[in-house]
Amino acid sequence: MLTQVALGQILASSLKNVDMPILEVGLCDCVFDSQLQVADAGEPVIGTGGYQRQVLNPTAEDWPTAGTLNGMAFLESKAIVFPAGNYSCAASRLFLKATGSADVFALGSAFPAPLQITTTTDLASRTFKYRMYLR
Repeated sequence: MLTQVALGQILASSLKNVDMPILEVGLCDCVFDSQLQVADAGEPVIGTGGYQRQVLNPTAEDWPTAGTLNGMAFLESKAIVFPAGNYSCAASRLFLKATGSADVFALGSAFPAPLQITTTTDLASRTFKYRMYLR
């Protein structure tokens, strides 16, 4: 059985490895499906109202925080800020996808309430960190 230290190192090396693809973070409104495609995720229209996916590289700079919570190792991204604008739809969670892929790589937990980003949405409401757990 692996220790938490080993699990944390495995998670960290998998996300901070040159063989790991560049990940794009997007907003979406969907429920989990193990076969989820980006086209079915309910993402705002890219380029409409200022919406664009944000990028997380497989580096220590983009995944700076590692730890354990309730016995599970995790790795947390840097702050991800979506620009203010008039997005085409509300979002209920974040998703990750590999650049060039149509598949959703990971789907975040649901927000407490749907988020509609507008030109007046405050910075704190548009700033996120993505946390991945190894179970």
